[in-house]
Amino acid sequence: MRRLSKPLAVLLVLMLAINLFAAIPVSAGQQADRVKVAVNNEFLTFDIQPFIEKGRVLVPARALCEALGASVEWDGKTKTVTAKKGDAIIKLTIGSKIASITEKGVTEVVLEVPAKIISGRTVVPLRFIAEAFGAKVQWDAATRLVRITVGGGAGEKAQELVLGTLSPLDPVDLFSPNGAWQRLCSTGFSHVHLVRFDPDLNVIPCVAERWEVSPDGKSIKFFLRKGVKWHDGREVTAEDVKFTFEYKKKHNVGWDMNTARPFLENAEVVDKYTVVLNLKEPVVMMLLKELAVGYLIPKHIWENVDEPLKYTDKKNMIGCGPYIFESYDQATQTAIFRANHDYFQGAPSVEKVKIKYYKNFDQVVLALKKGEIDAIADYSMPVPGSYASTLEGDKNINLGLTPGLQVPAYLAFCYKNYPMKEKKFREAVAYAINYENIVRSICGKYGEVPGKGIVPPAMPGYDRSIPKLEYNPQKARELLASLKITEPVYVMPQTRPGKEETMIRVAEMVCSYLKEVGIDARIDQEVIGNYDKWKEKAWRKRDFGILIGYMTVFGVLGDAGGTYFIDHPNGYGTYADPAYIKAYEKVIYAQDNTRMTEGVKEMQQYHARELPGIALAWDVMLYPYRTDRFDGWVMQKGLGPVCYQTLFNLWQK
Repeated sequence: MRRLSKPLAVLLVLMLAINLFAAIPVSAGQQADRVKVAVNNEFLTFDIQPFIEKGRVLVPARALCEALGASVEWDGKTKTVTAKKGDAIIKLTIGSKIASITEKGVTEVVLEVPAKIISGRTVVPLRFIAEAFGAKVQWDAATRLVRITVGGGAGEKAQELVLGTLSPLDPVDLFSPNGAWQRLCSTGFSHVHLVRFDPDLNVIPCVAERWEVSPDGKSIKFFLRKGVKWHDGREVTAEDVKFTFEYKKKHNVGWDMNTARPFLENAEVVDKYTVVLNLKEPVVMMLLKELAVGYLIPKHIWENVDEPLKYTDKKNMIGCGPYIFESYDQATQTAIFRANHDYFQGAPSVEKVKIKYYKNFDQVVLALKKGEIDAIADYSMPVPGSYASTLEGDKNINLGLTPGLQVPAYLAFCYKNYPMKEKKFREAVAYAINYENIVRSICGKYGEVPGKGIVPPAMPGYDRSIPKLEYNPQKARELLASLKITEPVYVMPQTRPGKEETMIRVAEMVCSYLKEVGIDARIDQEVIGNYDKWKEKAWRKRDFGILIGYMTVFGVLGDAGGTYFIDHPNGYGTYADPAYIKAYEKVIYAQDNTRMTEGVKEMQQYHARELPGIALAWDVMLYPYRTDRFDGWVMQKGLGPVCYQTLFNLWQK
């Protein structure tokens, strides 16, 4: 048997040590973000999840070897794993750092981490096995993905990804409440966050490499990574973080921290790379979720900008994210971004991203069907299920089905006004609506009649004991008989661009059902085509009859949809019953998942009893994307394939 010389053995060990895996962060927060493995862009599944030990990824031996086209044998007496592929034979012994490779002679290699047995499965160092069989291994720190390429490669780096959006690109304003810019940054694009979501919506590190929560849950200390830079080359510091929160609070801009903002006391700089967020109440869990969609802004760009909604200079797009804003063509409503090769987690795999604006779902779905775009990019704007038949059967399109974590249509009652504040009226409305028809209209076959508890079944803490809503117009008429309703009831659809058409259609259906049971229901024409007017009546004045809207993914996950109904410092509803507020506060003040789940169930039970709002449909969300040009799409739970992880994982076919 041929042994390596001592200098050569040491050199091999050093080469392994400085390889890509040496860059794997080891903070507690990132260890919680599971490691994923793909061979030629096909994701592997394991009965024991891959894990990192001393900078090495370990995986179950048999699953890895078989994916690489190798056979595996186990010798229980010697506790030795033997893997064979062609002329190559690898042997590892449990607990030993010495492994052998036989191919035109025998070579011994010293491993940093030996093979071991966990839960009856043999786990081995991934890189050693894969490279011994001639595969190429890449570690993507941003997505914690090990990409293994066998037999010549999984394609070239993606050159241009084309995305459609239903959010206007004009004006080029980072804080435009209706615009595409901040929606693109919700999961990380030109701008990123202190923390971010992984594909399963767990909060993991981003610009902050770790954090500490105070015992009373009223403050979080963030420790920033060193060397993170803005696109103009200046370093991101704690002063930028402090400025971001103070600026957004002062000017009431940015959709992040919508519910947590009232609880922010101040931001405190400890040193150049450490900052503390102090809170008035213990809303840490809710805050972390909101921070995962809340992007940072550079102090040196924004500190002299007094009117953020009017600042459209190109500098407003300077962030510290994986993409750098390059240009915007107003005539074609198209924006261009290029990859940031100095990004702190490595350059994304797509060199250029083109974003094109479409006015409605008809246009953007047709563009996807024709191959003009690769996917649709919009925060919590899945394609309605009614469009599925247009896309089904196309071999180049994946429907991107994901469990519904939004509520595609709901209604809320204004408790300031009669008869909405009367429980009998709310019950009558609930019985008057034909939910099956609404579901078919907006969800097609990918929807279902909702339950009385508002939140969908995919929501953690969903209470299956709560019954479904019932269509019974006779009961509605009986309940209305004791009420004196002499004035019209106005139904106000949410007119947010991209959603207006669907919301108006639902509002028209609701009005027709209410008229059938004797309620003079009319569309509030004042808000049609005017989203600012809708926001003024719905959120600022909170003065309407019946509101028709939709709940976003984070609107449901953050506080079980309570924000949409509750009259509270961080809500924009009209309902202020102490029992409902108590359940709501149990959710937002929760310091653990058990307590939060209890609050979520109490809120569902309250909805079922008092009906402050009614879900009109539940759905399976559709985020379709094309598969003919790229491999490596990553589905993010509830948000689809256009996400942070995908931008680091796409490869040209």
